[in-house]
Formats: sequence, C-alpha cells, structure tokens
Amino acid sequence: MGSCASPALAVLLLASAAFGSGEQEGVFPSDPRVIEANALLSDDRQRRRAIDLYREVVEEQPDHFMARMWLARVLAWEGRYDDSLVHYDHFLAGEEPPDWAGVERAEVLSWAGRYEQAEAAFQALLAADPRDARAARGLARVYQWSGRGAEAVVAYERALAIEDDSEAQRDLARLRSQLAGGVQLGSDYSEDSDGFRLRSLRAAFDVDLSFRSKLVARGSYIWLDMDRAASSANDAEAFDASLGIEHRFGQHLVTRARVGGRRWDRARDYFVASGEAEYTVNKRFLTGLSLRYGDFLEHSHSLDAVLEGIYDATLRSWAWFGLHPLVGLSSEVEVSFLGDGNRRIAGAASLDYSPWQKIPVRFVSGLGLLGYTKGSSAYWDPDISVEGSLGAAGEFDLFAGLSFEGATSLGWGYAQQDGLESNGFAYRVSGGPTLAIGAWHVSAQAYRSSSIRSTTYSSWGAGLSVGRGL
Repeated sequence: MGSCASPALAVLLLASAAFGSGEQEGVFPSDPRVIEANALLSDDRQRRRAIDLYREVVEEQPDHFMARMWLARVLAWEGRYDDSLVHYDHFLAGEEPPDWAGVERAEVLSWAGRYEQAEAAFQALLAADPRDARAARGLARVYQWSGRGAEAVVAYERALAIEDDSEAQRDLARLRSQLAGGVQLGSDYSEDSDGFRLRSLRAAFDVDLSFRSKLVARGSYIWLDMDRAASSANDAEAFDASLGIEHRFGQHLVTRARVGGRRWDRARDYFVASGEAEYTVNKRFLTGLSLRYGDFLEHSHSLDAVLEGIYDATLRSWAWFGLHPLVGLSSEVEVSFLGDGNRRIAGAASLDYSPWQKIPVRFVSGLGLLGYTKGSSAYWDPDISVEGSLGAAGEFDLFAGLSFEGATSLGWGYAQQDGLESNGFAYRVSGGPTLAIGAWHVSAQAYRSSSIRSTTYSSWGAGLSVGRGL
C-alpha cells in the first residue's frame, strides 16, 4: 500500500484538515463521534471502530466533510477499496471537489490492483498539472507494480525532477538494479563448521527488449575448498554461463526461462536450465511454479556431491497470501530428484506481521521441514529436520541514497538421521547497507547462522556487489 496509509501521516493530515478544510471551512469537529474516531487513527487495532463511527455520522449527515473524508481513507487502509472509492466519488461529484480527492482516489485504484484505471486517473491529473509530484510518483508506482519496469524508471525520474523523495529514490534504485537494464558485478564468500568454503565471482547483464520482455545473461567463477586429509580431493573449480529471457503476459503472468552450462575441473560438466511461471491473482494472492536442473551444489553445499557428479532436478511451488493489510502468509514446497536415486523433500511456511506503516519493521514466524528418502555419505541427508523460528526484519533509509536492511531470528531445531536424534537452539542474523548514487548502486551483505544436525552446525558468509543501471 502507498505511503499515505501511514498512521503517523494520518495525524498530520488530520491537523491539516482541521486548520484547512476542517468540517467545512477550517473549524474543528464538534460531533463527539468524529472526535473519538480521529483520536483512534494512529492505532491500527482501532480502525474498525473508527470506520463504524465515521459511517454512523455520514449516514446521518451525508455532507459531513471530515467524517466522509476519513471514512474514505480508513476504508482504503483496511483494504476495502470499493467501499472507499464510493466516498471519493461522492467528493468528486461535487461542484468544488477538494484538491486531494482526485489523487487519493487514483492511489486507492492502484492499491486495489486496478492498474489501467489508476494509470488513466494519474495521467489526467498530470495533464491538468504537470508539476503534481504526488501524481507523478503514483503513476511511477503503477508502472512498477504492474511489472512495466522500463516505463517505471522513466516515470520515477520525472517525479524526482519535480520533487525529491527518499522513498521514490529507493524504488528507482531497486528498479535499475532488478527490473531495468543494467550491469552488476559481485563476489561472495561462505564457510561452515564442517570446513567447507565457497568463493564466487559473478557478473550479470540485463537489458529490456521491450516493456514486457527482458534478456538476462549470467556468468560466474566458483571455487570450492574443504578441510580434510590430503589423500582426498579437497577443492574444485567451475565456470558457468547462462542466457535467459523474462516475459510478462498482461498484468498477471510473468514467465522466465534460462539455459546454460557449468564446467567443473574435477567433476562432470552440467547442462543448466530453469523455467518459472509467476501468477498474480490479485493484490492479496500470488503463486508460482518453477523447475531447475543442474548440479547439487545449491542444495547440498557439499564438495563430495559435486565430485560424485550428482545432478539435481528440483520442482518448486510457492504462494503468498495477504491475509490482512498488515499480515502476509507465504509457503513453498520443493521436491528434488537426485542423480544418486535419492529424493529431497522440503517445505516452509512463514507469517509476516507489519504492525506499523511508518516504521519499516516486520515480525516473522516460520517453520521449515526437510527430509530425504535414502541415505548418502556425500551430503547431509536427514530422515527429517524441523526448525521453527521467530524473528524480525526491516529496511531503513538512513540518508540520501543510503539504506540498510537486516533480519534476525531465533528458534529451535530437531533432526533425525540414521536413527540418531538431536535438538537445540537455532538462529540467523543477516544484513547490510546499500548506497545508490545516480545510476550506480553498491551493496554489501553478511550473515551468520546456526542450526541442528547431528551436532550444532554453523555457517557464515559475506558478499559485495556493484552495479549500474542503463
């Protein structure tokens, strides 16, 4: 949902309404129900009570300006978009509509996923006033949310030329690095308590072929190393490259396909391929399905799995549900068919709760499951592994162009392998800064985690990437 859904901002808007438009001409509300409802605006848990109070006043006094104004806004914050639009339409049907009604109505249309109508509304506002910064940002978000990355970049640039805005700067930086064309170089390092180390150098190039299609090229160098007896092979190196395409069909379906290869110096070479379909049913329900084929490194983090030439064909399905404007539920299931005849089955579910609109922090509870149908000496193969966790994550704008994102979780894990059981605490901490300067962006990430295997298993790592949007 857009930034005007912030409860703290609601209080500021309320003050502006009281001294500006007020109930009619700049007076404070006199109806005790409106006074009570206004006092509840900063408490997300009291929104339904506020809605009932405002609606009661509007039903008795259809021309009560403040009650209808806040009823329209709070209904939108609660995701009741159609009900909200009725009240915005009431204002716009008047002889002298308030200045804010048109742009807020367009924003509600965008939140509801009615992108074509929202685009037309924002375009009309900009035709009337090309310097309307709020409408310009709203149009950029419509392009972004509907997957029209190239158009969104241009629209954000125009909006920022009218008025500087830190949130719009951040969204533009993300688009340049993820959706628009660009070049990115990076390096990653990870290590675990078993003595396994992975280093990589990577390069990526994206270019928009059209507003709906994107060409994606990837390449990397990978070096694996393992602490163990000199009589055993303790390292391996690989180069890989792939070419892919992403295409959007309408506003709901995105498909991605990639083909390439990975060449190991001490193991078999692999044909690498993947395909994915992502479908947006509506603003509160997204789902997807993917298939990937390649080596087993990604899921095993094992040198022996690479040296033995075990391939991995993984089918994954996932879904996200917006249970409430503040609550989201995500789930995924993976089934991997391995070259040694084994099967890997994994699943996860998490519940996100974002209690504040202005503070970008969300609380996350998660549950993960993992199991294999057979045993193997080349990689960790639990009969069953279960881990539950509670944590928090957030992203913060520090100052112009600099942001920081981080996450932490604490939980409990249980594992059973070859008849042996173990359990204990598990945790993960990750995060890092991103700096965006014009078309350039630099980001760094680091993590440390601990989980339960036959004993406590730890891993840690860091990465750095530098990129430039085209």
